[in-house]
Amino acid sequence: MTAAIFRGVRQWRAPTQTEVARGLAAAATVMGVPPGRVHAATATPGTLIYEYANGVVATGQARAARARRGCAVQRVRIAFAGTPRANPRLLAALRRADLIVYAPGSLYSSMLPVLLTPGVVAAIRANRRALKVLGANLWIQEGETDMSFREESRGFWVSELIEAYGRNIPGGIAGLFDVVLATNLDTVPGSIIRNYALEDKHPIHLDRARVASLGVMPVEASLFAGDRWPREAMIHHDPARFAAAVRTVYEGLRQRPRKASRAALPPVTARRAALSAAARMDALRAALAGKTIAAAALRQAVEDFFWVNQDLQPAHLAYVAGVRVVPDARWLRSREWDNVLGYYEPATRFIMLHEQTLRSRDALAANFAVALGESLLGRYIARKWWAPPVPGAGMQTYEIELRPPALRETLLTPGQLKTYLRLAEMQPRAGEPLRYFRPVPQGMGFLPCGILFGLTFAWMLDNSYVPALDFEMHMLQWPASRLLPYQVRRRSLHQELVGFFRTVVLRQPE
Repeated sequence: MTAAIFRGVRQWRAPTQTEVARGLAAAATVMGVPPGRVHAATATPGTLIYEYANGVVATGQARAARARRGCAVQRVRIAFAGTPRANPRLLAALRRADLIVYAPGSLYSSMLPVLLTPGVVAAIRANRRALKVLGANLWIQEGETDMSFREESRGFWVSELIEAYGRNIPGGIAGLFDVVLATNLDTVPGSIIRNYALEDKHPIHLDRARVASLGVMPVEASLFAGDRWPREAMIHHDPARFAAAVRTVYEGLRQRPRKASRAALPPVTARRAALSAAARMDALRAALAGKTIAAAALRQAVEDFFWVNQDLQPAHLAYVAGVRVVPDARWLRSREWDNVLGYYEPATRFIMLHEQTLRSRDALAANFAVALGESLLGRYIARKWWAPPVPGAGMQTYEIELRPPALRETLLTPGQLKTYLRLAEMQPRAGEPLRYFRPVPQGMGFLPCGILFGLTFAWMLDNSYVPALDFEMHMLQWPASRLLPYQVRRRSLHQELVGFFRTVVLRQPE
């Protein structure tokens, strides 16, 4: 389909609505779909932004599909590369339709993005005559509907599918759904359920009472292809059965009274991105061009890192002069606090990577992410030391002295640095505004400010970069009522740290 759309585009630009329609028509013809039946929601390019229940925000559909955050998606938004204009043919078709069916599909990467295109929801709501049927998925989708937002656990209910629409669309589900059509799981062979469970795939269950309480009629039917599961040991939606079920529902309900008009609901508005994906990469390549990176392969790997992590902007390279690979024999960084194989050297403004990181793309990305994060905290410390131990105290004290504000090279303002040091559990010395300390029990370790900043930055980009920190951050998924008092305090600190990195460091929208 993409090839069909761009086949007629001869310039380096986004295709127009006409070019998109022409490409869709060509692809539809190949698939045997009658002309004029497939419409794009908009021709304006956009990027999906996912927000998880733990407060982390991830940009990009491909990245979200790979992510295994271990917590539910809370909402999705679209950052458009321009002012979006909904396809007028689609809007006209929605306004005059007798039946609107939301086919089973990816909730956060397919269904909601269409509805979040300005104008689409308004057209559906304006049609008070049409019967509106939501087709529920058979199985959870990993990365999207594999975690319950309501119950903080694995699994998903049909009511949660509906609630997700209500959570993401201004005005909720009012005027969007009359009926939800779900598969009757009683007719699914137990052996099939077991086989899917072995692959960590589970059905989406219909909770009738809760669905009905949301104002949507629950309807169950046998929607899977009965002739395929004995042969393939798997089940799929059967198009003929699904169509027959929709027709039955429509015939039974089409004579219902027309819905009364409702009070005006808030419209879906667009969020415009600062840069399109292509423009962002052009700006990043320009920023990287001025950095010292000797090996072409390493430069390409760094560029690929920025392509994958779409939350990064050219400003995140501001404090980096270049990247160097250090042989093992010359690796002098202490491993007292961590085993990270990448760090930022403030004096030279270079990111230093151990030669071992070049053996694996994943290892290079993870260690580069930590070092890049450290570069943003930058050169802010004048000196650091351990205070002489007090005999019998069972405690040692880590001390730092900050550089004067005018001499710092950091992304953070003085106020933001003060906030971060508090989140890093550094305490100010009374009467000495540049001095901070932290008591550490004898024999115990802790994460100094720089490495904590780098690890958190990397974890915000992709939790797989820092598995150890991901383990610590898992308490963000639990409600305070299920934690011990000291865990509640830790959870609160983690929540604030995530919010700080989201708004101050990554500058992601609220």
